[in-house]
Amino acid sequence: MKPRKRLGNEKVKKVKPITFIKGWRHWIPDKVGRDKKLNPTSKLLFAYIQSLTRQKEFCWASNARLAETINVSVKAITRSIRQLRECGYVYTKIKYINRRGKIECQRKILITRKGRM
Repeated sequence: MKPRKRLGNEKVKKVKPITFIKGWRHWIPDKVGRDKKLNPTSKLLFAYIQSLTRQKEFCWASNARLAETINVSVKAITRSIRQLRECGYVYTKIKYINRRGKIECQRKILITRKGRM
């Protein structure tokens, strides 16, 4: 069967890039994209974390917020962060702060040199 010829007035559908934050395109580095140890959720999460670290050097979003944005469970986010950390693409810093008798935990997710493009 021969492919159908396109007429001049037909429109070609374009694939939209992943957009979490309006106007930003998200790229997954080749190393991360080809890593067989990572599942697709981890790769997508890495792209989102990378976009959040463009404004500052770290991402401080909670697991619940990340899960809501990517539309997966909080448990899947926890698993994905652990996978990214074990493969050496991100690392986390945890800081405990005592405010008015309450101890708060602040977590920062940072991208390592291995995870950068």
